[in-house]
Order: sequence, then C-alpha cells, then structure tokens
Amino acid sequence: MDSHSPLPSLVLIGQWDESNENDKAVVSDLAIRTYEETAREATALARNEDSPLTQIGSRWRFLCHEEAWHLLAPCLTTADVERFQEKAISLLGTESPKFEMAIDERYLASIRGKTLPHSELLRQGIARTLDLMGSQGERAQTVPNVSHVPEHILQRVFAENAGWKI
Repeated sequence: MDSHSPLPSLVLIGQWDESNENDKAVVSDLAIRTYEETAREATALARNEDSPLTQIGSRWRFLCHEEAWHLLAPCLTTADVERFQEKAISLLGTESPKFEMAIDERYLASIRGKTLPHSELLRQGIARTLDLMGSQGERAQTVPNVSHVPEHILQRVFAENAGWKI
C-alpha cells in the first residue's frame, strides 16, 4: 500500500456522508489532505471490482468495516490514532441541539434544523471503530495501547462536567 494512502485513516471512521460539510472536514483532517484529493483517490479505489470501499449517492462506507480494520489497522500510525482520538472526543462530546426544544416538540428537530453537525452515518462509523479498537486492538501493532483508546475517549466525552445532553 502506498505510504501516503488515506485508506488507513479512513478505516478509523468507516463511513461518512460527503453531502455533509462537517463530515468532509473530518475526512480531510484525518487523511491530512484536502477532501477533493481524498475523494479522488477513494473514487479510483471504489471503481476496482474487489474494492473494500463503496459509494452510494453521497454516502461512503467500507463494505465490511471489520475486514477493512483487519487489513488496514496494521498500517495505522500513532499520529493517525491521535488525530482520530481528537475528532472522536469532539464529535461524540457535542451536545444535541434538539434538547434545546421542548420535549413534546423534539420530534420536529430535523425539520427545524436542530441537528448535530455531523451525520449519523459518521457517528455510527466512529462508534464501530471504538468497538473494533477495544476488541481487536492487537491488529494495530504499531500503535501502543490502542485497545485503551476507546476507554480514554469515552472517559473524556462523559467526564464529570459533561452535561446530560451528550
């Protein structure tokens, strides 16, 4: 694999929606390149018959996040995981704006624009990665103690001063 490939970084999020500018910013930050460069490379890869990555509409995802983790985790660096950790803490620690609404109106949150800045797709991908790191952290052989990263992220997200809206 090309040492400058964004794929190892992308396995950390697993999936995203490129119609969401905030998702694109996360992809760009993790890949350390512009979103356009990353998307160009991802598109070229997705065209291959046996590609682990696919795009349906504006949604990108690994066909099997577990298999992608198995193949790509050994290529991760400590810096990749540190960037992921920062993004995961920030993203998962964001209070949902729907809680600014009255309880009986929260079902209208998406209509009124009271949604989280990142897609649910990205949030689910990050949660799945935390599971993979915790259960199969040994795959990321070059990153010391990667199996402890999910615990650290969750401790930071749910710190004592974190509100219930998270």
